[in-house]
Amino acid sequence: MIPLDDTVFSGLRIVRLRCYASPMTGLRGFRAVAYFGLLTLVPGSPGPGQAVPLSGQTAPQLTPAESARRDALIAPATLAMQKGEPAAAFKAMQPALIVIPRDARVLSLGASAAMDARLDEQALELFRRALAEHPAEPWPIRLSLLSLEARMGRWSDFDVGLAELKEAKLHGADAQLAASSGFIVDQFDVAGKPVRAVYFPGMAGPFHTLYRFILAEPPMVVTEAATQSGGTAQCEPDPHFQPYIDVESDDADQESWRKLHPVLAAKGERRYSLDTYPAACSEGLIKFYSEGEPRFEMIRADVVRALEGPKKP
Repeated sequence: MIPLDDTVFSGLRIVRLRCYASPMTGLRGFRAVAYFGLLTLVPGSPGPGQAVPLSGQTAPQLTPAESARRDALIAPATLAMQKGEPAAAFKAMQPALIVIPRDARVLSLGASAAMDARLDEQALELFRRALAEHPAEPWPIRLSLLSLEARMGRWSDFDVGLAELKEAKLHGADAQLAASSGFIVDQFDVAGKPVRAVYFPGMAGPFHTLYRFILAEPPMVVTEAATQSGGTAQCEPDPHFQPYIDVESDDADQESWRKLHPVLAAKGERRYSLDTYPAACSEGLIKFYSEGEPRFEMIRADVVRALEGPKKP
């Protein structure tokens, strides 16, 4: 395996994953190296379609004395978040939200606590306030907002945000996005097991991966086709492999598809597939998407169905 380090951006948190790939089979996966630490907002360029500040201007910078006061106010909430108590953290954030209602750290920590406590409407309000007050540094907040919109089923809003993320990433419109090729845009559970959805705006790897759904354990899904490499020289089993499901657009699938769909091909669309990688040396096809790039809402539903398995009569 050839290790390739990749940073996956996850809103107000950052995830360090190690990507590894076999040069002979093309099989690849992500292994968590470090997971979830709060990310401090840093200045960046305004993104496309950014929010307009509520006050007509960005929130003022705090003086050193005001910063010290803010840090003291949010300290109990920070400690509660470190203990895994988001509901207590959100309650502890209320004084700071009243006293310093426009500060980026206050709004983002309050929104994160509300989101982790599954207080979705409160989190949505705080994320939107943070975007309105700090339009020049939107992406850490907007990435967390994307995950929240997916959880709430606000798919129209999600689609708009995803398109803006792609535009900003591919055209270098925001320095905050430059260091990452993948972005966590959704996190959900299937049968009590967590799934993290990573979006690659420019598509990644030899098979042009558009989305990767990282799983907690190997999936038991029904596939149209599968390959198994076993313990061959081309692919060595890895006990640390993290299973995943990919949306890919393999070049090998494009020529025949273009002949059948010339209008879509002329628009720059491609054929995609949903593939499962339950082990380091195994892969299988779940389905094809032959009408161009599918919406994330559709893909997510297909992933959930695949992981849930056939319905029992």
